[in-house]
Amino acid sequence: MKLLVTGAGGMLGHSFLRLAAGRHESWGIYRSFCPSAPIGRALVMDLTDRAVVKEQVAALKPDAIIHTAALTDVEECERDPLKARQINVEVTKELADLGEKLGSEVVYISTDYVFDGKRRDYSEADAPRPINFYGESKLLGEEAVRLFCPRSLVIRTSIFGFNIQSKIGQVEYFRESLTGGKFITRFSDQFSSPIYTGDLSRVILELLEHRSTGLFHVGGGERVSRYDFAVKVAEAFSLRPGRIRPAPFTHLEGLAQRPRDSSLCSEKIERYLKMELPKIGDGLERLKQDLGGHQKSEGKK
Repeated sequence: MKLLVTGAGGMLGHSFLRLAAGRHESWGIYRSFCPSAPIGRALVMDLTDRAVVKEQVAALKPDAIIHTAALTDVEECERDPLKARQINVEVTKELADLGEKLGSEVVYISTDYVFDGKRRDYSEADAPRPINFYGESKLLGEEAVRLFCPRSLVIRTSIFGFNIQSKIGQVEYFRESLTGGKFITRFSDQFSSPIYTGDLSRVILELLEHRSTGLFHVGGGERVSRYDFAVKVAEAFSLRPGRIRPAPFTHLEGLAQRPRDSSLCSEKIERYLKMELPKIGDGLERLKQDLGGHQKSEGKK
C-alpha cells in the first residue's frame, strides 16, 4: 500500500511512520519541522493551503490517508475556536473529500475528549457530549469524515509517547521534573485509558491491512488516574515516585473544562482483532526501548 501520514512530526505520526515504512510505501506530511533524516518520504506543506494539498495529494494518489495532524492544545482551542475549526474540521473535511475522490481510505484519529466524563468506560455506542471546544472540533471532524468519505476509519484514543521535536510532552515533563528534584501534583480522581503510540500504531496498521472501516475505541488495557500514570512513569524510568503528590480533581486554571473520567472501553477492537490491548507498564517499557533507539540514531547524525 501507499500510505500518506499527516502530522508526521507529531508523536503518533512519527511512531506510525516508523512502523509502516518497513512494510509499505510511506509518505509523511510535515508542516514546518522535518527531521534531517525523515522516515519514508517527506512532504512539507501547510494543510490549511487547500490548493497545495489538493494538488500534491492528488498527484500522490495514496491508498490510505492517516490523518493524525490536529490542534490538540485544549486551551488554545478554547481561546481560538476559529483556528481549531479550521485545523480540526475544515482540513479534515478537505482530506476526506479528496480521499473519496481518489478512492483512498481515510483514517481519522479522534479523542476521548468527545465525552463529558460523567461516567466511565465509554463504548462506541455511547453518545458523545464534549465539554470543551477541542472535543467539539474533533467530533465535528469525525462527522465530516463519515459524511465525505464513507470508506473511513475513525479511532478514538488517548496517547502517550515521546516527541521528536523540542516540545515537552507529559512523559518528558515528568522525567525532567523528577530528575531535577522537583515535586509535581496530579489528580488522583481524574481518569483515562492512555495507550503508547507504538502500540496504537500497530493497531492502526493492522486495521488498514484488514481494510477495516467504522468507529473503534482504542485505549490502553487499563483505566488509570493522572496521579497513578505519573507514578508508573516514575517507576519505569527509575525516578522518585514519592515526589508526585496526589490531589483531588478541580477545574484547572484556564478557559477549558476537562472531563473527570474519559476512559474508553476497547472491547470491540479486542474482539475484532482477537487481541488484548497492552497495559500501561508494558507500553512504558516499549517507550523506553524506542526512545533509546531514537536517541542512538540521533547521536549518529
